[in-house]
Amino acid sequence: MLKDTFFNGMHVEVDDIDIFRETEPDYDSELPPIKIPIKPGIYDFSNENYHASTGISCSGLKLIKKSPLHYWHHYLNPNKPVEKDNKNLIIGSALHTLVLEPKLFNDRFITVPKIDKRTLKGKEEWKIYENAKGRRSILLEEDFEKIYNMASSIQKAPTIDKLIKGAQYEKSLYWRDEETKALTKARPDILHSSLVCDIKTTEDASYHAFQHSILKYGYYMQCAIIQDGCKAILDKTITDFLFIVVEKEPPFATAIYILGEESIEKGREEYKSLLKIYSECTSKNEWPSYKPELINLPEYIFRKDQLNE
Repeated sequence: MLKDTFFNGMHVEVDDIDIFRETEPDYDSELPPIKIPIKPGIYDFSNENYHASTGISCSGLKLIKKSPLHYWHHYLNPNKPVEKDNKNLIIGSALHTLVLEPKLFNDRFITVPKIDKRTLKGKEEWKIYENAKGRRSILLEEDFEKIYNMASSIQKAPTIDKLIKGAQYEKSLYWRDEETKALTKARPDILHSSLVCDIKTTEDASYHAFQHSILKYGYYMQCAIIQDGCKAILDKTITDFLFIVVEKEPPFATAIYILGEESIEKGREEYKSLLKIYSECTSKNEWPSYKPELINLPEYIFRKDQLNE
C-alpha cells in the first residue's frame, strides 16, 4: 500500500499559469501518438506518450552522437522487436510520481510481492496481477521500498520545499529549432518561471561521481535543450538549472547541484551540432553507422610511458 500519509503537504496544487497551453492533440489518448504529428506547444502527456511521440529529444540526440544508425534502429526500425518494460524507467517514473504527484501514484502503479514466475503457482499469480493492472505499471514491493526511501531522503534535503512547491510538473514541450526547423522536445521535471529542477537517481551522488554522470549521460545537453525550449515556447529565460540527485542504495543520500553556465553552453554547442546531423539524415533518409577513422591506444598509455622515461 502507498505510504501517502508521509507525503501529506509535500505537493501543493496551484492554479495553471496562463502561459501554459495545456491542450491535447486530436488522437485517442489511450494510444501513443507514434505517427501523429505534434504541433509546437505544451502538453499534459503521460511519460509513455511523450516518449512515443514525434520530435527529437536529448535521448535521441545521444543516440545520434553514437551513430545515426543507432537512432534509426531505436526509433524508426519497423522490424524492431517490441521492448519489454524497462525496470529502471519504471522505477524512475515511480520516484518522480511519489515526490511530485503522490496522489497519482496508485493510478499509475500497482505494487506486487516478489513472485517466483518459474513455478506454476507463480505464473498464475503473476497473470492475476497482469490482468488487474490495466494501464498501470507493475512495481515490486522491494523496489517500492527503495523508491519510498529515496523519496523520503529527497524530502529531507535543504530548501527542497522551495524547489518543488508552486511549480509545474513534467510538462511536455515541443518546438521547432530555429536553424534546422527540426521538431524538438523536452520534459522538465520541475518548472518555475526562471528555474528548472531535475530529479536524478545514481549509484554515487558525490561531487566528482555526479560530475562524471553529467558528462556520461549528456545532462549538460539536456539542460541546454530545456533552456531553449522554454525560451521558444514560453519566451522565458531559465537562469538556473538544478539537479536533485539521490542515491539508489542505503543510505539514499541526496545532493543538490547547480549546473554552471559554461557547461550549459557546451551542451548547447553539442546538441545544435547533433541536430544538424539528425536533420541531414532525415532529409536524405540515410542513417550511417560509424565512420572509418584512425584508431590508437588511449592517450593515458602514452602519458604513462612518458612519465616512465
